[in-house]
Amino acid sequence: MSGGIEGESPRGELANQQIDQARQKIVEHLKDATLASPRFQAFADLADLCFAAYNREHHEDGIFAYNQALIAETIRQRKNGIKGYNSEMSDALTLVSNLGEALEGKWPESKYANKNSKLYLAGELRGIKNDEIIRKNNKPSH
Repeated sequence: MSGGIEGESPRGELANQQIDQARQKIVEHLKDATLASPRFQAFADLADLCFAAYNREHHEDGIFAYNQALIAETIRQRKNGIKGYNSEMSDALTLVSNLGEALEGKWPESKYANKNSKLYLAGELRGIKNDEIIRKNNKPSH
């Protein structure tokens, strides 16, 4: 079988395809955005917020609540101060929601489905964000 774990059900293969497609849509959305652009900042803020929210929910350490509050405040300030940020945040929420739904389809009958999909979503978003930062920082200047 291609594109999945050996022996994985057709439903699992379909979920993997949907996850890959949703991830690719995010990468394409960010492709031409600079690190300082409202598009990238909105996505990066949302990725950080998802990661902090997951950690706050699943760990006792109060630092995660503090991090989540700081990120939420950053988002509030950017919504008020950066032109285009609100619409970019709306677009990022749609793309992230699509990825989240695809991830939820991976564990439909598992009692850990919600925790797994949130963990993978936080990890996927952080990975996309970090990959984009590396790619954009390594772009040759003209």
